[in-house]
Amino acid sequence: MGNFKDEIMSQTTLSKSGCDFYTLEGATCDKNAVWKGPGGGKSSFYTTWSYYAIIVSTIAALFIIPLFHRVPSLKNSPLMAYTLLAILVGFAANSMAVAVASQGLLGFDWHHLDPTQDGEVLITEEWVKTMNKVNITVHLIPLILSIIILFLVINVPWSGNKRTLVLASCFVPIVLFTIWVCVPVPVKPGSSKKTTPFTKVEVVYDKSSPIIESFLPITIIFICVLYVYAMRGNKLG
Repeated sequence: MGNFKDEIMSQTTLSKSGCDFYTLEGATCDKNAVWKGPGGGKSSFYTTWSYYAIIVSTIAALFIIPLFHRVPSLKNSPLMAYTLLAILVGFAANSMAVAVASQGLLGFDWHHLDPTQDGEVLITEEWVKTMNKVNITVHLIPLILSIIILFLVINVPWSGNKRTLVLASCFVPIVLFTIWVCVPVPVKPGSSKKTTPFTKVEVVYDKSSPIIESFLPITIIFICVLYVYAMRGNKLG
């Protein structure tokens, strides 16, 4: 959701060559623009945590999914389903939700680079290219990996209650988000003041829209319910 902001702003901002991507009458070029977001680098953003979680989950899926097909004791154990399958479904749903929420923030909740400036501000072509590349890396690639995992999970034989697996799958991203929100980061680069669990979202995502933020939990719940109830296994859950 925010990882691209940190990398784009810190590495490209507005180049010394000027604002050459668009020309707009009355718009100004702020060549001195700098990243005014939170400190802590990429790790400040939930997107980064989610990115590495889905990478690890994808690798784990290559080993876990075949085991459910080949090891009877594993596929007949509800506990294994509530643990291993919940991790795969939960992190996949989480990455899909991050992709949905991030595009919402990009499209409808982008704040002015410098709130003290009036009117439109021009940006460079390099800035736009970098933003698109980072967006593909941290949002769209995890989305593709999530789809692959969920596609493979649909036909996994397992035992257990579907309702319980839904709850377990939703619990996985809740744990990840809780850990992320409890890890403090500087409120801005060079600042000694750090975030608290109650201020981190507001600081990192620059007072983003609560409506767009709600896309995250809503999508997670929707994906978990959809895929768990589409999976083979206990039809009575």
